[in-house]
Amino acid sequence: MRYLAILLVLAGVCGLFGGCGGDTVVSAGSGGGGVVGLERGDIAEQDKWKLEDIYPTVAAWRASFAAIDGKAAGLDAYKGTLAGSSAKMLGCLTLSSEISKEFSRLGSYAGMKSDQDTRDSGNLGMVQELGQKGTAVAAAASFIEPELAAMDIAAIDKMIAAEPKLGVYKMYLYDIQRTKKHTLSEAEEKILAQSSLISGTAGDVYSIFSNADLPYPEIKLDDGRVVRLDKSGYALHRASASRGERERVFQAFWNATNAFRRTFGTQLYGQVKKDMFYAQARGYESSLESALDRNNIPTDV
Repeated sequence: MRYLAILLVLAGVCGLFGGCGGDTVVSAGSGGGGVVGLERGDIAEQDKWKLEDIYPTVAAWRASFAAIDGKAAGLDAYKGTLAGSSAKMLGCLTLSSEISKEFSRLGSYAGMKSDQDTRDSGNLGMVQELGQKGTAVAAAASFIEPELAAMDIAAIDKMIAAEPKLGVYKMYLYDIQRTKKHTLSEAEEKILAQSSLISGTAGDVYSIFSNADLPYPEIKLDDGRVVRLDKSGYALHRASASRGERERVFQAFWNATNAFRRTFGTQLYGQVKKDMFYAQARGYESSLESALDRNNIPTDV
C-alpha cells in the first residue's frame, strides 16, 4: 500500500493555493483599470522554473515514461523469492526504489508543466497518463508487501545481517511488520492498486474545476488596480497591508466559491467515500486511523 501511495503522490496533486509553487501565473492589474492576466511569456526568465533541468524536452520525458514499463516488468522475476534470499530481497527493493525515484522526476516535470497553464489539456494529459502508469506499476509490485509481511522481525533481521546493504531499507521493512494486519493478499493488493484508476476522480474534478474552470471574481484595490482573485490572486492579496482591502478580498473570493458549494460538497463527499473504502478494505476502524497509521501516529494525538 505504501508503494501505491508513493507513486500516486509523485504523479499528482498539488496544494489549494498556487499549485505546486513556482512560476504559476498570478493575475494582476495594469494600473489603468482593466484586468490584465499575465501569461508565462510575460514573466522574466530568472523567475521561471527550469524544467529542462529535469528533462531537456517533452520527448525525453516520454522516453523515460516509456522505459518504466520495462523496469516494472523486471519486478516479476522476484515474485515468490523475497523470504528465501537476501540477494533477491535487495535486488527487488533496489529496483522498486529506482522506479520510485524515476516516478518522482516524471511527476515533478509533468505536474509543474501542467501548473504553467492548467487550461492546457496536453500538459494535463501528461499528468493523467502518469497516474494510469502509477496504477499499473503498483499492480505489478503488489506482491512485494504481502511477501514481506508474511515474514517476522527475526527473519528480517537475519536477512539484514546476511546482506548489510539491506540496512537502508530497515525502517521500511520494520514498518511493514508494524502494519502487517492491514496488508492484504497479493490478489487483494492488486485489486486495490487497480481501483486507484477510479478512486481519484473526485480529486481530479476538484483540481480542474477550482484551478481552471471556476469563474473567479475581480475586485478593485485601494490603489485603483483591478485584479482577478483566482487562487494565486487570493493568496497574494489576502496579505495586503490594508485591513479593509483584506476583508474585500476575503468576501469576494469566498462568496464566489460559496456559489458552487453544492459542487464542492459533492466532490468532497466523493473523497470521503474513497477514504472510507480504503480504510474498511484494510480493516481500520476509521479513515482517521488509516490516514495517521501511515506515519505511525496514534489517533489520540
